Parts: sequence; C-alpha cells; structure tokens
Amino acid sequence: MKTAPFDVRTEVLEDGLHVFMVTGELDLNTAPELREPLEQAIESHAPGLMVDLTNCDFIDSTGIAVLVGAWQTLEDRGAGGGSRVALCCPNAQVRRLLELTGVIDAIALHSERDAAIASLQS
Repeated sequence: MKTAPFDVRTEVLEDGLHVFMVTGELDLNTAPELREPLEQAIESHAPGLMVDLTNCDFIDSTGIAVLVGAWQTLEDRGAGGGSRVALCCPNAQVRRLLELTGVIDAIALHSERDAAIASLQS
C-alpha cells in the first residue's frame, strides 16, 4: 500500500479553534511541517488545537514529540482553563502507538473529528 504524500492543512473555526489535518507519514522528515503551524497557533493564543490524524498513515517518535511538545507548552503556560489540545485518530496502528507511548494519558484522543472538536469547545 502506497502512502499519501505528507501534507498539513490548517483550518480556523469560527470560535478560533485551530484544526490541523495531517496526511501521510508524520516522521523525522515531516514533523517540522506540523511543528511550525502548531507553534504559530500557540503564539496566537488559539483557544484550542485539534490535530486530525485520520489520514495519517504512520507516526514515529519525532511526530509524537511534536504533539507532546505542543501540549507541554500549553501546560507550562498554565493553560488549564485556556488553550487545550485534542487528537482525532481512527487509524488503529497510529492509535496503538499513541496508547503504547502514553500520549493518551496527557492528550485527549477521539475516534471522530466532531468529538475531538466538541471536547475543546466545551
């Protein structure tokens, strides 16, 4: 099975929530392409960040580090009542790696995009 070329598309919802849609493999070579827009959203004080991994075929430790880094930056800023991070990941292989690495203990993980967005809007 051939993987899709890597791409990150960003959507800003009416309430300012930033949604990042990842396609392809999130790894050492592509992680900076997600890190940069995540950092920009954090700097702009977005009320929430949702990373949609629905079309993500693979994630390695560097990709996981980008996700955890965004979450940690918000935690370090005391964003308990402010910005938050959620993931949408229906892909069983990617989801299993997020579970094994303990990411789901820190970052909310949802199987559906709407549920991930709703968790940030509540």
